[in-house]
Parts: sequence; C-alpha cells; structure tokens
Amino acid sequence: MFTKKHFFILFCNIIELCAVNALVINILSNMQLTGVDIMSKTVVTAKYKLSQHKVEGQNSNLTIFQVAKLMDAIKRCEESDSTQETSIYFSLN
Repeated sequence: MFTKKHFFILFCNIIELCAVNALVINILSNMQLTGVDIMSKTVVTAKYKLSQHKVEGQNSNLTIFQVAKLMDAIKRCEESDSTQETSIYFSLN
C-alpha cells in the first residue's frame, strides 16, 4: 500500500536527483567552456604564427609541414565549433 510516508520518501528522492542532475549539468557546461577556451587560444596562436610566416616570406623559420599543421589546427577547431553548436540543439530535445 502506498502511504504518505512512501510518497514523502519518493518526493525527497526526486528532489535529490534533480539537484544532482543540475550539478552534473553545471560541471559539464564548465568543462565545455574550458575546452572552447583552449581551442580558441589554439586558433589565435595558429593564426598569429601563419600571419608572421606570411610577413616573413622566405625568411620564415616554419617548414611547409609546420604550416600545414597550423592550418589543420585552425580547420579542425572551426569544424568542431560548428559540430558543438549542432550537438547542443540535439541534447535539448
């Protein structure tokens, strides 16, 4: 038989789970923001190095492989930015 005591225990468990869920969502959001910060710093640094390479021309110390790696880093970060925006909308459903 379902009594007031059972209802109260169930209600308390639901409230506790909601609080834990909110905490986990907050932690995941902070982790995602940290990842975005790291990625944006990577892109800024890569773009700066490429601009310096362009200015220096043949006097640049970068090899073609280093330039390609910098370009790949920029492309990868831009692609993951668009993927993250899409995944946020799917997780809300």
